[in-house]
Amino acid sequence: MGFALITGAGKGIGACFAKQLAAQKYDLLLVSRTEKDLIDLKSQITEKYGIKVHILALDLSINGSVNKVLEWASIITNDIEIVINNAGYAVWGNFQEKEVQKTLAMMHV
Repeated sequence: MGFALITGAGKGIGACFAKQLAAQKYDLLLVSRTEKDLIDLKSQITEKYGIKVHILALDLSINGSVNKVLEWASIITNDIEIVINNAGYAVWGNFQEKEVQKTLAMMHV
C-alpha cells in the first residue's frame, strides 16, 4: 500500500479515517492544527498497526498553508494514493454581516 493524506486528522472523523486506513496497511500523512492530538493518534496507530505515520501540525486557515502541506508531503513520498480533505469549520450567520477575514480563512481550509 501507498500513503493516505488526511487533513483534520487529529480527532473525530479524521482520526476515524486514519484508523480505518491504518488497518488496511496504508502509511499515513496526518495534518491537524493540534499537535498533541496528532502525537497521541500517531502513537496509537503505530503501536497497533506498525505502519509509518508522519504528522504535521498546521492551521490550514492561514494563507499558503496548502503549499506547506504539499511541500512536506513531497519530501516524504511521491506515492500518495488517497487524499481525504476532512479539515473544516463554518462561519455561521448572515454572509453580509461576517468579517471578510474570517470568511477568507474558512475558504483556505
